[in-house]
Amino acid sequence: CLSHPELRDSNEAEGKPNDADANNFWGWAISEMTTLAQEMAGQRGMGSIRLLLYAYRTILQSVAQPNGDDASPREEVSTGEESPGDSFSGGAGEPTADRAAKGAAWSRVAIGMLNFVGPAIGRPMDEPDLLVLPLLKQALLHARVPSLLAAGPHGPFWARSVLEKLVSVLTGPVTSQTPLKVVREAVTLVSKFFLQNLQTLQRHDCFGQLWLMVLRLMLQFIKRGSDDHDAELEEVATETLRNLLGVLVSTNILGFVSKSADSTPVWWQMTWDCIEVFIPGFGEDFSKSL
Repeated sequence: CLSHPELRDSNEAEGKPNDADANNFWGWAISEMTTLAQEMAGQRGMGSIRLLLYAYRTILQSVAQPNGDDASPREEVSTGEESPGDSFSGGAGEPTADRAAKGAAWSRVAIGMLNFVGPAIGRPMDEPDLLVLPLLKQALLHARVPSLLAAGPHGPFWARSVLEKLVSVLTGPVTSQTPLKVVREAVTLVSKFFLQNLQTLQRHDCFGQLWLMVLRLMLQFIKRGSDDHDAELEEVATETLRNLLGVLVSTNILGFVSKSADSTPVWWQMTWDCIEVFIPGFGEDFSKSL
């Protein structure tokens, strides 16, 4: 799969979502990979899960590497502490079309991985190397991913697609009886992916909706911590939300509004109204700290 010419999509297509050849190739490749893993594992369900988790991670990390690098994937996981203005220099010499096509390929595989691992996120697994969220972090927070998704005109579409799938996959565990340890890891995964790709996501016409989607998930994390009397989860989620808001406000993407104002975007008001429902007084306290 990694040596196939379709790995980079078509350079002429520049990562177009409706590239039929790329869609067909990755749909076929993922299906074949799944079938092969199941056949190799036989009746051992965990065996096929192990094979597929590592196969997805290998492909995602390999696609993210600059052209000409060794085929063996390196784990370049971003800390998530970079500001949205930081530039990711890896592979900066690659043509924009190449990076855009690789970003599309990476996104198609990432969505496939999220579809596969979604039901397994909250499932008890005895083997340490089968913990799903750490593997997701290694794959989704690769330091080169933002530069791939930022390339070309279709980057915002792919960044949105992966973010939507990630939020969808994590919403189930936070509202179910998934162990709190798993939920705490999920908080940092979605917040770091959002911040790493903020510049690209901001280019999307529906950025306000994407932010509100992430905000609702963050508030659900806080509510889960409160309902289960888990002070650590509640504190981690609250501080993560404060950090997200701080970045958005400091970069003038979001403004604080205490009551309806005709001159501000609707999603600004919805942001603070939504927060007020879950955490009364948080917005006012946050505005005073600015």
